[in-house]
Amino acid sequence: MRSRALQCVLLSSSLVLFFSQCADRASAAGAALPAYSGCPAPASEGVKICVPSINNGTISAPFQLIASATSGRGQVVTMEVWADGKKVTQTDRTPFDQPITLPEGTHTLTVIEVSTTGAFVKSAPLTVTVSNQGDQTCNLPAGPGVNVCQPVQGSCHTAPWVQVLAAAKGQSGTVNRMELWVNGGKIANFPGDHINTNLVIQDFDTVTIYEVDSKGGYIKAPPIVVQSC
Repeated sequence: MRSRALQCVLLSSSLVLFFSQCADRASAAGAALPAYSGCPAPASEGVKICVPSINNGTISAPFQLIASATSGRGQVVTMEVWADGKKVTQTDRTPFDQPITLPEGTHTLTVIEVSTTGAFVKSAPLTVTVSNQGDQTCNLPAGPGVNVCQPVQGSCHTAPWVQVLAAAKGQSGTVNRMELWVNGGKIANFPGDHINTNLVIQDFDTVTIYEVDSKGGYIKAPPIVVQSC
């Protein structure tokens, strides 16, 4: 591990090139990697919802929900997402970083962390209005690669959010996961060969999508700069 890191350092004295090359190597690993959402855990016990970031906001479904937690009584075992008093889903540990699908209308979201002791802590409630169901699909490419259906290269979007819709075929095996990166930082992992989510991405941010296959191969789609119309 140390020798690989040293090779990355020696590849270039440029910080930008160093980050790009090392990030590409990290993405090539076949084993599942935790999503990095840029959502740091609270300094003390609690749950923080980072995305969606605006209370009473409107967005299409499925939408990306990113939250992190700190337990004051043990390690975080699970993160549960509740909508309107009913549990929607849960994941192991922290952060929670997955698309959520809810019916059209206004919903109250709460994220709950459960620790090894059985104690739990709730986030502050977040109100989200789902405007429509994003049930579109993106066709697989004819050969190995990543087909990005949304956002479209050179286009602009009229909604306050960006739909990310993509599908992939593996370079050397079946697709293990797809990765969504924004401005050189990984936002989330998506198991399998499709991505379908909505989230707020700032104008002129750069979106890059990777496929990582079961044999450790990977393909990176051309970067796309997003902007509103």
